Amino acid sequence: MITFDGKTSRDFAGGGFYFFSGTSCQPISAHGFWCGAFYERVAARLGLGGGGRGSGKLMGLAAYGSPCFADAALTGSIVELKGGRFAHGSQVADHWLDAIVKHSTTLRWDGQSHPPEIIANLACSAQSIFNKNVLDVGEKAIAVARNLDFAYEGICLSGGCALNCPANTLLANAYGRVFVPPAINDEGLSIGAAIVFAKDWKRPALSPSIAYLGNAYPSVKKQRSAASVLMSRLPVIGRGRRTRSVPRNLEDFAAAGLVAVAEGKEAIRELARRLAACEIGGFYHGRAEVGPRALGHRSIVASPLDTELRDRVNRIKSRESWRPLAPACTEQNFETYFSGVPPHSYFMLFNATSKTKLLPAVTHVDGTARVQIVTPACGPFYDLLLAFEEISGHPVLLNTSFNDRGEPIVETPDDAVKTFLRIPLDLLYLDGVLLAKPMGTA
Repeated sequence: MITFDGKTSRDFAGGGFYFFSGTSCQPISAHGFWCGAFYERVAARLGLGGGGRGSGKLMGLAAYGSPCFADAALTGSIVELKGGRFAHGSQVADHWLDAIVKHSTTLRWDGQSHPPEIIANLACSAQSIFNKNVLDVGEKAIAVARNLDFAYEGICLSGGCALNCPANTLLANAYGRVFVPPAINDEGLSIGAAIVFAKDWKRPALSPSIAYLGNAYPSVKKQRSAASVLMSRLPVIGRGRRTRSVPRNLEDFAAAGLVAVAEGKEAIRELARRLAACEIGGFYHGRAEVGPRALGHRSIVASPLDTELRDRVNRIKSRESWRPLAPACTEQNFETYFSGVPPHSYFMLFNATSKTKLLPAVTHVDGTARVQIVTPACGPFYDLLLAFEEISGHPVLLNTSFNDRGEPIVETPDDAVKTFLRIPLDLLYLDGVLLAKPMGTA
């Protein structure tokens, strides 16, 4: 608990500065970064929902407005506004919004249609305030390091606020090397706790593979291969052999009439061809990702070349039409299409600037893209990008999480198939086999 102005507060903005040397971590100083609660409160007041869901939407909404309501007084660990001094973000948000909007009815918005000007401007202003406070905390951390003669190589962020891509990007552009791990929010606590108590822990090489920590499922990796097992048990097109009986655990899938289209490398090539023909697919491979922005093993994929595909994917996932979708791009071609993010941006935690107008489905209204750089460590997802490049000329795909609205990302093969059957996807790549629905089904 923190004592502030003679009062004890249980919800004072938390966080602190830590210095790392080798594998040791030393806490140095607390800081009063209150903007997480501020950002959540603004999102809720604008009708975007509470918690992380609303915050993520606010980040996308900010691009539609102007920061005309940003106030330089709202920078620092303690904010002074008319009516008092505040150290907690929700209080700051309420006083700031109430000073601008006299009646809460002005903020009412269905959240689906194109945002009204005042809503967009408030969102953009909140993002600007958040950005300035992130830079302020960065400056203070560096000042502490210099005062202690601590020579640092880079900055590592932690906490849910580090899911804010525009702020992360500004920090990286201002101070150089910034690392944001994929499980940056509370779901990474168990990983951090394990590292603290691991006596022989060695820092892993930076690679997309550090995110693929989920379970591996027997139906995916055992027996001859997922492809050969499923291909022998599901109806097959053009293979010239009879359909075999379906085992008990696949009865539901067979009853739905799943059709195996291709397997192995041909499954990747066929998926790329059909994505280029404006179909939309689910992509499932190996271990699940850890962290809300690390994809490539549990993804929904589409061509980035047509805005209609962005709109279709948003409809499939029941997302608002104004929300952006992200691109995945091969590492060797990244600089052809994007700029302005760290070279190892593997987890969609930075906003790149798009260099081209050829990718409208994954370029936001402000010209940015929350890009994921893909390497061979991502597995078949990398091969899919190469195959799509051969067909379309562009090693870029629209890439979003494989789930329906209000549900977690699919975890097991069963989850993947059931979600595929329920939502209007055209194809499902399931660990080496490409599946489709019968003709005439959604």
